Amino acid sequence: SITHSHATGSVSGYELLGGLVARNESTGTIADSYATGNVGGPSDYIGGFVGRNMGTIAECNATGSVSGDDTIGGFVAVNDGGTIRDSYAIGAVSAGSGYVGGFVGANDFGARIDNSYSTGRVTAPASDSVGGFAGYIWNTVIAHSFYDAETSGQSDAGKGEPKTTAEMKD
Repeated sequence: SITHSHATGSVSGYELLGGLVARNESTGTIADSYATGNVGGPSDYIGGFVGRNMGTIAECNATGSVSGDDTIGGFVAVNDGGTIRDSYAIGAVSAGSGYVGGFVGANDFGARIDNSYSTGRVTAPASDSVGGFAGYIWNTVIAHSFYDAETSGQSDAGKGEPKTTAEMKD
């Protein structure tokens, strides 16, 4: 378990990167923590907070920008059957291709996200796998989670709810 922790430096490298943790296993819990540095590299599975989550994340945030090639998320690159709640990402997200989201790049295998949001700009080639909140979803639940449609530059629905900047402040 990781609680009451933070990372402030930038992270760069090749594949499976996170601002705080690269990989949170199914028995892992991360709570009340944050990452503020920029995260990026010329590769895949890059998240502002965690690269790959299979465990539980609660009450955490990421504020740095995130960039990479494929499966890039402002908070988590891929949420594989994990649970995320009460968390947010506000950094810009950019990718060359693939699954890209302001909060999570891919959310699959029974993963769940509750009460979370993202506000960062999402820049990626247009596809069904790019979204203001989530890029790719399969067999998941995203509940009470939002993204700023104005600042993100995205307008998708069904993978997090789009809101105006004024609505996000409410």
